[in-house]
Amino acid sequence: MTLYNRKLQVAIGGKTRLLPLDEILYACWKDGKTIIHAREIDGLWLAKPLKEVEETLAPLGFARVNHSTLVNLNHVTKLQGHPERYILVSGTHRIDVSQRKYPHIRQLLTQR
Repeated sequence: MTLYNRKLQVAIGGKTRLLPLDEILYACWKDGKTIIHAREIDGLWLAKPLKEVEETLAPLGFARVNHSTLVNLNHVTKLQGHPERYILVSGTHRIDVSQRKYPHIRQLLTQR
């Protein structure tokens, strides 16, 4: 996985572009691909497993919230813990947080 000055190399419309990390809301693993959801562009895919994306982005403010989703913690607007565990990303994207990951996510968010 390649990062250039806090930008991720992605393919958009057959062209390679650099997407600033602060534009990325979250990434998820679906149908054997990592799908990137960004502010202005939705549904970019990377030919990399989510685990590899996580290893690269975790030190830069991203965290895995469940088995298939990695979230940019800078865009989390709400953390709900009971009775359902979820986060809101940019106020509109609801993403479930696993029971096992919830305490770690809560800790990361309170440290910000």
